[in-house]
Amino acid sequence: MKSIIAFSFFLFTIVSFGQTAPAIDKGLEKKIKKHIVYLASKKLEGRGTGTKGNELAAQYLEKEFKKIGLSVDRQPFEVTTSVTSIPQKVEINGVTLKHGIEYYPIEPSGMGTVSAATIWLNYGIQAAEHQHNDFGDSTKIEGKIAVMRLGSPGGCSPHGKWGNYLDPSAKVALAKKYGAIGVIFLKDSCDEPTSRFETKLVSNEIPVLYLSETGRKKCAPNLDWSQGKASISVVLKRNTVPTQNVVAYLNNDAPFTIVLGAHYDHLGHGEMGGSLYRGPKAVHYGADDNASGTAALIELARILKNKSDFKNFNVVFAAFSGEELGLLGSKKYVETPIFADLKQVSYMINMDMIGRLQENQLTISGFGTSPQWMQWVDTAFGGMKCKLEYSGIGPSDHTSFYLRDIPVLAFFTNAHADYHKPSDIAEKINYAGEVTIIQNILNTIEKSHGKASFTKTKDQSNRTGARFSVSLGIIPDYAHEGPGVKVDGVSDGKAGQKAGIKTGDIVLSLGKQPIPDIQVYMKILSGFKKGDATELEVLRGKETVRLQVQF
Repeated sequence: MKSIIAFSFFLFTIVSFGQTAPAIDKGLEKKIKKHIVYLASKKLEGRGTGTKGNELAAQYLEKEFKKIGLSVDRQPFEVTTSVTSIPQKVEINGVTLKHGIEYYPIEPSGMGTVSAATIWLNYGIQAAEHQHNDFGDSTKIEGKIAVMRLGSPGGCSPHGKWGNYLDPSAKVALAKKYGAIGVIFLKDSCDEPTSRFETKLVSNEIPVLYLSETGRKKCAPNLDWSQGKASISVVLKRNTVPTQNVVAYLNNDAPFTIVLGAHYDHLGHGEMGGSLYRGPKAVHYGADDNASGTAALIELARILKNKSDFKNFNVVFAAFSGEELGLLGSKKYVETPIFADLKQVSYMINMDMIGRLQENQLTISGFGTSPQWMQWVDTAFGGMKCKLEYSGIGPSDHTSFYLRDIPVLAFFTNAHADYHKPSDIAEKINYAGEVTIIQNILNTIEKSHGKASFTKTKDQSNRTGARFSVSLGIIPDYAHEGPGVKVDGVSDGKAGQKAGIKTGDIVLSLGKQPIPDIQVYMKILSGFKKGDATELEVLRGKETVRLQVQF
């Protein structure tokens, strides 16, 4: 399950009744276990997007779907897994420096070659609430290469009063705003920055270097940058890998179609997405996340293919890749659907982490996306204690369909201590509990007759965003590559909609602070509270639009 933040609040209802649990289909339980044991095996090495293990999982899905008798196709796409820098000539104050030893590009960097005078900007912080401004006469920055320190006057703690001003991306964006054509960072009390591009995106358009202590002593031993000159160059290579959705189709020659989905990718050895493990390199098996949902998808395909009373609608069975990297597979599918046009899709059911049912507690999201869910979803099925989240937005693939005005339901057996860790293993799956959830899904499909009408929800799910006291109510496009935060959707009645933000806008600044990427956006947003008013800047097509927002 993708660790994302939807920057809003959710409404939920707990429903609990004492209904007797249905008899567990032991044959189905055995099949589910077989799939999960294989998908979460050491051989598949965590099914990281674009890896050999991911390909083995895709082959397994193809084989199983074809054995059932379905039409099967792959939907290929590429994802960027990392960005590396290619050594270039860098000269500061007439001294040529060595790549990787005396300097190296760091994550806010874009590509380019620039030569100019340098200008000293201390910590590169502009904070009116602390009466601090390192930019002075900003007109002097235009056309120069800014030199600044990492950290802040108060050190490097993210929990101190300078916490929102530590990110190098924010410093670079502010320098760029005032006309800097490049940035050089120096070490202060903070640790040296990594040369790895963690976000896998190039978020600024100017070259950014870190000058090591060895490099600084070689080219500027007196720390006097007022008369300095530099020629810096950055060339970055995007490292991409091919992956694919695996999509099967049950064609009943019906006028409409339902989509059942689950992502089959996971974190590999922890390098693919938000691992919470802090030990040595290890396989993240992903038994619950999401071999459990993938196994259910296969068996639902088998059941629906062989049941004569499920023939008045077609079914797409979509196994998505790239979910852990930002819902990339489901986004690819809704952009270029196969087997069925989106206009034919009546609704989508998503299964992500349905293998750890404890005390019969199940979360069903998307409950507000169709008025029919209330009468069709049996929230007491098998004695379930259901938490109903009404939003169509959440940290999994159903979000991509909801944003295309398609009703959704998402089944989830809640978080646990093994989430995104190597300890998420097949032995910990509640197989009988998963069978009960599959039976519940079948019961819902049967009652719906495959047809539901769409309702837009006002409130968005936020399982991980408790530290945010306010929200713009925008849904970020996690596949966006470039400065700012691209808006994939806008929630009705929220601050962003009232301010005039539209789907497709790119938020470039908030509260006069530039936004180079989504990480900086989150930090800036966390600094506002209810009732605050500020301005924001968005790129709409080729036009920059300034808007007033009140939280």
